[in-house]
Parts: sequence; structure tokens; C-alpha cells
Amino acid sequence: MAKTAILTDSTANLPMEWVERYNVRVIPLKIHWGDETYLDGIDLTPNEFYTRLAHAKSLPTTSQPSIQDFLQAFESLADHADGIVVPLISSGISGTVASR
Repeated sequence: MAKTAILTDSTANLPMEWVERYNVRVIPLKIHWGDETYLDGIDLTPNEFYTRLAHAKSLPTTSQPSIQDFLQAFESLADHADGIVVPLISSGISGTVASR
């Protein structure tokens, strides 16, 4: 039976239960807040993000995962899957699809 892997980025905002149950590989976006950079969902949880946002004097920005991040994930998943499905955020609102 063919095995299909799922790869997405942290904009999918999947519940951890789904990530674990379906073995979804999630590549985090980077959140830039002042001079600090966090990996979305790893260094900064959603609760921490919104708590900080409520008191922030400046808004954070984000940057998409690098092509190297995706390449490493694809290579790792290709060793264990016959196909890889990659649902991503719309290219109209994020640079992830156009990462080079």
C-alpha cells in the first residue's frame, strides 16, 4: 500500500493532536519581533504570541521558511513515503510558495 506524507508550514495552525496522529511535518515560519526571531510554534507558542501581542508597542513580522528548510523536509519524507502532499497558505498572502 502506498504511503503519503503530509508537509505544511506553521500557518496551517494544526492542532498538535492532528500533527501527531497523522504524522504531519510542519515547518515553522519565523516571527521577527524587534531584534528577536522566534520559530512559530516552537520558540513562541500561540498563547505566548497573543499575550505578547496584547502588550506590544510594535507589531511583529514574519518570514517564510527557506527553500533549504523545505528541501531537507522533502528529502527526509521521500525516504519513507511514496508521495508528499503539501497544502500551503495562499501565494497571494504569503511568500512561502515563491521561496527560492
